[in-house]
Amino acid sequence: MNIQLLALDLDGTVLTVTKDLSMRNIDAIRRAASRGIRIIPTSGRTFGNIPEEILSLPGVTHTITSNGAAVVEMKSGQSIYRQDISAETTAAILEILKEFPVQPSAYIEGQMYDYEQIDLENLKAVHGIGSLDKRIRVPDLAEFIRERGVGVEKLFVLYLDRSCAVAVREALADIPGILFTSSGECNMEINAAGATKGNALAWLCSRLNIPREAVMAIGDGHNDLTMLSFAGYPIAMENAVEELKAQAVDVTLSCEESGVAHAIERYLDRMDIRCEN
Repeated sequence: MNIQLLALDLDGTVLTVTKDLSMRNIDAIRRAASRGIRIIPTSGRTFGNIPEEILSLPGVTHTITSNGAAVVEMKSGQSIYRQDISAETTAAILEILKEFPVQPSAYIEGQMYDYEQIDLENLKAVHGIGSLDKRIRVPDLAEFIRERGVGVEKLFVLYLDRSCAVAVREALADIPGILFTSSGECNMEINAAGATKGNALAWLCSRLNIPREAVMAIGDGHNDLTMLSFAGYPIAMENAVEELKAQAVDVTLSCEESGVAHAIERYLDRMDIRCEN
């Protein structure tokens, strides 16, 4: 079956380690879009933190953000699907996290919220300098969320000391209705139990009447496992975690070598050969 939708993770997949988008990736995505293939950025980032150079690519009709907690329709700019952690549960998690050397950020309605006292150097190392300008800082995240009473798309927890990772998970183990994943060794990401990239992608495909067999998904991290599990054409990056490579039908080049473009080009070239025959 021909591909109708291309779901692309961003960091470590479309973007390099230094958060750059190669011209080869741009050209390949444009080529796919010219064939009528929908391009769906599928990221752990909030909508407000997705680079404009990604959102402005042709074929981008929707974005899946915060690990699948939200789907944003580009035409309206509105979230059309949400899977939030409740304000009460989020506040409880944040109170527990105060006991550990971690730096949590809350993703709320497409924006990122931090404590006023944050470690800028760690944020730069993990997110890139550009993302710091879009963060909203508050004195106390737990109190802020409790007072506003709004759901939270995701909690991103940066380990300031990686040795505390197991203890943090154990401390949160009894909180119901949440899901743990990660986009790197130095962090933990917390979503509502139903918020996964795979679930959001399945919902969007149902809405667009696109069968899973017509979906290609490309990713590199643990938070991409459900997305690749759903897709008919699951592709892992060379720099992907081993669990993802084991689930993929193919492994493309690394993010530093424009692996997304390599995967798209191989597929489209095969399609061209079929058409010629």
